[in-house]
Amino acid sequence: MAVGDDLRNANEQAERLQENARLIQDAFGNIAESISAGLQEAIDNATGLDDIGRKVQKTFGNDIVKGLKSMVTSIDKQVSLQSKLNRGADITKELEQEREKVQNTIIAAK
Repeated sequence: MAVGDDLRNANEQAERLQENARLIQDAFGNIAESISAGLQEAIDNATGLDDIGRKVQKTFGNDIVKGLKSMVTSIDKQVSLQSKLNRGADITKELEQEREKVQNTIIAAK
């Protein structure tokens, strides 16, 4: 297989990856919106919950939505880096920045 064929195959794979990532992003976005709307409706219609219970339920829901949105952002970044890599770009610095973000997130969670 010639170098040109390898590059063409890599580009085709990158395009498929980007399309799949867009579909996943849309799915997670829709899930986040559905969860948010569902939780808000549950909070609004809940009986027997005091203010503290409502706040806990709302906070829990917000955390779920925030997590899903974070996943979408992460997928977006991965696709961007993969695209740059397929074009032959040096992504070493960006990978190091992403690694540091993940490490900081882990440390903050402890």
